[in-house]
Amino acid sequence: RQAEVDSLMRAASARLGAKDAKGAVALFEEVVRIDPKHAPAHRMLGAIWLGAGRLDAAEEAYDRARRVDDSADAWFGLGMTAAAGDRNRKKEAVKRFRKALEHDPKMADARYQLALVLQLLRQQNAEEEMARVVETDPDYVEAYVALSRWAEQRPDGQEEAMQWCERGLKARPDDPDLL
Repeated sequence: RQAEVDSLMRAASARLGAKDAKGAVALFEEVVRIDPKHAPAHRMLGAIWLGAGRLDAAEEAYDRARRVDDSADAWFGLGMTAAAGDRNRKKEAVKRFRKALEHDPKMADARYQLALVLQLLRQQNAEEEMARVVETDPDYVEAYVALSRWAEQRPDGQEEAMQWCERGLKARPDDPDLL
């Protein structure tokens, strides 16, 4: 059975690479039919449904993954699903991203998404959280871009914005947003 599951996972990944989400879904669903505790397949289904805007299906798939492995990745997916919703769902996203970070404090993607949601919710600690992204991963250029844009919005923030851009350019010298 494991060889069959591995083969189906490879085929599903190839379908995703070929931009055939429908074919990939069928294969990932076959994987979870064979092995209902295959968390990566549940997470992949969640990602596909999230990308398609099917938030209920994404939530269900990520929750199945969480029940199987209770990992940072499962909580991150649940956070992304909640972040795509309304204001109340964004508040839930904050909790879920924090849960992902409890499992993996170095998960820069979770910290970045948490900071974005905090900013949308107009929480004062959003910028502090975004700065922690670059502490966690100094090459996370998107965080430098966000920090520079946030600083730029303040009347006295031009110099700070430039500093964030300069730091980001050290990680990715040709980034058009930072340039």
